[in-house]
Amino acid sequence: MREAAGITFINHMLSPGFCIAAPPANPMFEDIHLRLGCETAKEGIHFDYDGTTPTPLYVIDTRGNKLKHFLNKMIASFGLLEEDKHEDEGLIALSDREKEVVELLVKGYTNLEIAGSLYISEITVKKHLSNIFRKLDVKNRTQLINKYIKITK
Repeated sequence: MREAAGITFINHMLSPGFCIAAPPANPMFEDIHLRLGCETAKEGIHFDYDGTTPTPLYVIDTRGNKLKHFLNKMIASFGLLEEDKHEDEGLIALSDREKEVVELLVKGYTNLEIAGSLYISEITVKKHLSNIFRKLDVKNRTQLINKYIKITK
């Protein structure tokens, strides 16, 4: 039964999506879930097993590009892949125009200044930035700049 539950959970983890697990409150289960890359859900506690013991919920998000990042991280944890070598794959995924936008952004240009330098509209700059954020799995300009600096060191 436990083996089947474990296999089912791993199958869910390897499918793009949002996976939530609620194993019994046991140090072994906690260790397994954390080693598999799950995070403890904030304020996610239930008492379903015995009605008195607080039991945490574990969450893993493998939607979009996060699945590839998760799998690379898992493979790296086994020593089969150096995770840092694959950090620059994000830049490879960018188009030449997107790379130009990132380089100007890192120099401190505003969207309007980037648009003027590249002879495109400000709306086009915003669309490029949205695509760049998605491809590099960042949420804002600061994260983008930090990731770019880390990758190009």
